Amino acid sequence: MKNLFYRFSGVAIAALFVVAKFGASTMCMFGHYQPETPKSLQK
Repeated sequence: MKNLFYRFSGVAIAALFVVAKFGASTMCMFGHYQPETPKSLQK
């Protein structure tokens, strides 16, 4: 029973990493916000 649990926990962790990677990359592409630097901070 423990062997089955360890096997499925590895698959679940891998699936969570894939979901997190695609979620983060999607937010970085579409939700990216970079405000303009104020002139007082520009060199």
